[in-house]
Amino acid sequence: GKGKTSFVNLLAKKVKEHGDIVVCFNPRASKSVAHIQEDFFDAFSKELSKYCSGFGFLLGRYTKHLGLLGQYEWTRPLESLLTLLLPEKDEQAINDALYFIGRRVYVVIDDLDRLTGGEIIEVLKLVDRNASFNNVVFVMAYDKEYVNNVLRKHLDHGLDHSFIDKYVTWEVTLPEVDSEILKEKMKSYLEDHLFDLSKEEKERVLEGWGYVGSIIVEDLASVRHLKRYVNLTLYRYRGVYSKVDPADFFLLSLLQYRHLTIYNNLAQCAGALKVLTRGLSDQIQSILGENYPEARLLIRKMFIDRPVGREEISDPLRFGELKLIRSEEAFPYYFRYMKDKTEEK
Repeated sequence: GKGKTSFVNLLAKKVKEHGDIVVCFNPRASKSVAHIQEDFFDAFSKELSKYCSGFGFLLGRYTKHLGLLGQYEWTRPLESLLTLLLPEKDEQAINDALYFIGRRVYVVIDDLDRLTGGEIIEVLKLVDRNASFNNVVFVMAYDKEYVNNVLRKHLDHGLDHSFIDKYVTWEVTLPEVDSEILKEKMKSYLEDHLFDLSKEEKERVLEGWGYVGSIIVEDLASVRHLKRYVNLTLYRYRGVYSKVDPADFFLLSLLQYRHLTIYNNLAQCAGALKVLTRGLSDQIQSILGENYPEARLLIRKMFIDRPVGREEISDPLRFGELKLIRSEEAFPYYFRYMKDKTEEK
């Protein structure tokens, strides 16, 4: 959710515009770890055979000999083994073919951070063995911290360094997404998904997002989380939009998305509204359960502090008029979906 796939897609687009070749390989689609290398060579061969007839045959001879390496411990140096086990003519024939094609070949491997430790190692093996081919560049997208942690556990080593740095010669670290830009992008995303509401209701929803968007963006921090959150929120909102305040509904949905147990406690506690609005700390703790600072902040914003974006409002009579969650009239509608599901059971 940090933009890795988007970055890789932009890179692939530029590569194709330049006239070079992109080979997309998804190791997640392989049946097992044992099939990863085979599936890679299959994808590599199919794409390059479009530019050089007979490339598949050359690659087939190469992989037949490469299979002999399976009996060796992969963590040993491979350069000498390659020299000993692979007839130079097979490797040279592939390099000659790549030189003949005359284009740089980019092998794109996305979502390395969705693989198991064994799968990651298998991918690194194929990169290590094949990145020396003429004009071939491997591009991998991954969450570095995740990959290193998985490898530490899988290899059962107390590694105090970045293991993947051994295989990556040039690293591009994506910048953090600007929260204000993300807030505006999500406003546009919201607008595009409010097609079934009236113009007045759309304006009301977008106004509510303007009040609380910064809180939600700061908490979720990635496009993937935000889109999932918005999709889940709108599904519920459409059933009660005339009975609730959009800003409060957004905040409650964030509580549901991030802290479902606390949300359930809140929905099922008969006297929750009185407990929260009166600030009864012991009883609030029973609703919160474990101490989550983020959840406490949301509770304060919805029930204790002045309404977000409308801090000038202090008259409780206005709470009902605005359909805020802290008003007795509106409170049940914020949980109507859960109430209906409970009655069904």
